[in-house]
Amino acid sequence: MPANNTVSSGKKKGRRARLLVIVLVLVLLAGVGYGTWWGVSAVRASFPQTTGSLKLDGLSGTVEVKRDDYGIPQIYASSDEDLFRAQGYVHAQDRFYEMDVRRHVTAGRLSEMFGESQVDTDAFLRTLGWHRIAQEEYDTKLSAETKKYLQAYSAGVNAYLADHQGEELSVEYAALSFTNDYEPEKWTPVDSVAWLKAMAWDLRGNMQDEIDRSLMTTRFSPEQIAELYPSYPYDRNKPIVQEGAYSAATGEYDAKGTASTSGGTSGTSGTNGTSGTAGAQNGTGTGTGTEGATGTGTEGTTGTESAAGGQQATEGLQSRLGELSESLDAVPALFGPSGNGIGSNSWVVSGKHTTTGKPLLANDPHLAPQLPSIWYQMGLHCVEVSEKCKYDVSGYTFSGMPGVIIGHNQDIAWGLTNLGADVTDLYLEKVSTTGYQYDGKEVPFKARTETIKVAGGSDKKIVVRQTAEGRPIVSDRSEELEDVGKEAPVTSSAPDRADGYAVSLKWTALIPGRSMEAIFALNRAADFGDFRKAAENFEVPSQNLLYADTEGHIGYQAPGKIPVRAEGQDGTMPVPGWDSKYEWTGWIEQGALPYEYDPKRGYIVAANQAVIDKEKYPQLLTQDWGYGARSQRIDDLIESKIKDGGKISTDDMRTMQMDNSSEIARLLTPHLLKIDVSDKQVREAQKLLEGWDYTQDSDSAAAAYFNAVWRNVLKLAFGNKMPRELRVEGECLYVKPANNSGPADELSRTVRECGEREADQAQPDGGDRWFEVVRGLLKDEDSEWWQSPKTRTEKATETRDDLLGRAMADARWELTAELGKDVDTWSWGRLHTLTLKNQTIGTAGPGFMQWLLNRGPWKLGGGEAAVDATGWNAAGGYEVVWVPSMRMIVNLGDLDKSQWINLTGASGHAYSAHYADQTDKWAKGELLSWAFSKEAVENATEDKLALRP
Repeated sequence: MPANNTVSSGKKKGRRARLLVIVLVLVLLAGVGYGTWWGVSAVRASFPQTTGSLKLDGLSGTVEVKRDDYGIPQIYASSDEDLFRAQGYVHAQDRFYEMDVRRHVTAGRLSEMFGESQVDTDAFLRTLGWHRIAQEEYDTKLSAETKKYLQAYSAGVNAYLADHQGEELSVEYAALSFTNDYEPEKWTPVDSVAWLKAMAWDLRGNMQDEIDRSLMTTRFSPEQIAELYPSYPYDRNKPIVQEGAYSAATGEYDAKGTASTSGGTSGTSGTNGTSGTAGAQNGTGTGTGTEGATGTGTEGTTGTESAAGGQQATEGLQSRLGELSESLDAVPALFGPSGNGIGSNSWVVSGKHTTTGKPLLANDPHLAPQLPSIWYQMGLHCVEVSEKCKYDVSGYTFSGMPGVIIGHNQDIAWGLTNLGADVTDLYLEKVSTTGYQYDGKEVPFKARTETIKVAGGSDKKIVVRQTAEGRPIVSDRSEELEDVGKEAPVTSSAPDRADGYAVSLKWTALIPGRSMEAIFALNRAADFGDFRKAAENFEVPSQNLLYADTEGHIGYQAPGKIPVRAEGQDGTMPVPGWDSKYEWTGWIEQGALPYEYDPKRGYIVAANQAVIDKEKYPQLLTQDWGYGARSQRIDDLIESKIKDGGKISTDDMRTMQMDNSSEIARLLTPHLLKIDVSDKQVREAQKLLEGWDYTQDSDSAAAAYFNAVWRNVLKLAFGNKMPRELRVEGECLYVKPANNSGPADELSRTVRECGEREADQAQPDGGDRWFEVVRGLLKDEDSEWWQSPKTRTEKATETRDDLLGRAMADARWELTAELGKDVDTWSWGRLHTLTLKNQTIGTAGPGFMQWLLNRGPWKLGGGEAAVDATGWNAAGGYEVVWVPSMRMIVNLGDLDKSQWINLTGASGHAYSAHYADQTDKWAKGELLSWAFSKEAVENATEDKLALRP
């Protein structure tokens, strides 16, 4: 972009920002809200200084901060400590309120900012003990060098805090001052380390699936549950790693090896559909295979023997697991709706298939939309790379943490997607007033007292109980959870249940680790060997790491601290905590984890699909992969470009990122078009699907109608049959009581039952697991899943076509109410909207504050499980609930020709010119130029700030 255009754009943004400030002041002067007002100073006081010079104590030399037209900073320093000190200062300039909220989440101290309403959430977070574990990591696991970086970063943050208070930090503090006298504390290195625990929580794997399977047992048989969790379609959707093999002889994975898995270690048994789940084998749940599949009472019960007791026990367990699910949902969803639906796209193409002759690497993590974005773009540059100053890196950072999380340095680029490893297990614990039972002995808890300070209220004290094995008792945080397992079905050898079993959590993130070390190692890695060595420390959360370098190599590594379970355990159901045979037996060694390096096909796709074919790998990573709809679409797009020698450009990569084709539409639409529709208005809607190419553009009427049909298919076939704990909160149905084992005259009665789950977390959510469920049922036209009861206006359905026809009619009337009678005016974007909300006051504050702090809506294309993954929950509605939180394409042939975009902007200050200045471009699929070299950065610079000792 020419310099004069850049300056002009900056002036336009400046004028727009001034107009917004004037509007804000007028609103506040008018006395909106609490009958008070803030002046211009309250609005603009927090805007940081970005030009001239400032003194920053502790620096060894001058540091330059160069910001481009979007306020994105590039920092230049002459030592590592100066670099990270300046990073802390700049993060605090733009995002301190976000940082402050994050550390109160990780420490379980939200009540100090927001009062009584957050006490229960704080209690749950204190029970997990994220901050306590982070302190232990800092004290015992991190190197002296890493501690120096964290200390320098903290010093930079605190230097900013020393000169800025209240509204000078952010306008949100002015709002908080109306209700309490909260003042931020100094930042500490542990505040930074603890953020990795929050990241791990929302990317924790299959914990929700484990709970949901248990809840489903009140309504569905083991065989039905198995149908709702089909096996991964390895024959259709390729896994990430397709070359190399695990060697039983060495216990390691060889990227160039051939298969040799006989004699592999534990962790392969208990696979879905073969031996049933551990819970079923031991009377704590239902099976998903054959052995113990019908055990809902005592072990081996297959008929009516102990049926009533088993059903009553199961019902007691399920209601309490539902309470556990609610407690988990109360934890702020910083990355996505309690981890559900979280995905990401990343793929890398080698130079032999690109127009540049060098690799291209794309990444777009799918996380919860929030304002400001969870990411902060930044460059960290040593003026001269040396032993004293080792970094020349640029990319996406987390405000509150030093270093770059995703991006590139001068030699390599890397991307992240969620691996989805199963790193959590729920345990039933036999407890007493003095301890818990373990291998036939009474063992005392490791207990501690926590004090929760409450803004505007008195302190609250809680006692946290933890087993000697390191499992916190999560059921202590709810009165109903105290009774979890009270009537849970167990084997005859289980200890007397008395007042019931508690529930504890085993999770790899509760074990002190070294993930912070991995961030800095990735930032300075020079080749694939350095990259893999860095991955050894990336213990939690377990992420897919994609790689490319300027020499032309590409690669992939699966890292993480992934448990090995005892034989027969597969992590899909809660297990008895009183028996040591259910303990994890170890960890999958780093050398045994799958990886690829320069695969023959010339590209690698990692988009939350299975990492590797389970028949070729003996270790159990998880039973609950994403089902590969997005990854296979990306694979197909790449193959379509490179066939017959075609080459892929940076623009091709961008186009792929915005691909919005619907896999379920491709599967289901031919069946919908065969339905004989007699109603004229429903037929009018059906015609929209004729000739449709399955793309989900924001202006598409066909996409709007199809997605409404899909939502209604799921509702009729599955949603209305779900237990209340999985249905949308407040949506009520008349249903037969769960596990009804009473007299015959009661079996036909119905009761009013209302859903209990947040709309963005209810089931069926419509993701690609449900694609596979419906794919498996389409050939069975008379499956009981196609049966739905009659209503006042509709007949009961008995077959597939009955239900599809009814869903088409229901969708027609739903969209008529939402969008109007004329189908020509329908569009997907009118349903599928994104509103960006400030993460605290913007979601739960006074209405006028939400109006001031939030932005949107935007009418979006894309959809659930599409490559352009603007996710929505089919049970809850069409609103966007997770998004590509950023997009980047790294050009390893010329790093200055790389491109990137953020969901919002660099600033966390409402009415800054950079509060949401990237969102319009993001919504259109556009990318910004990404300057890296000194010359390119200088040419793009709009503001310069010198930080001096």
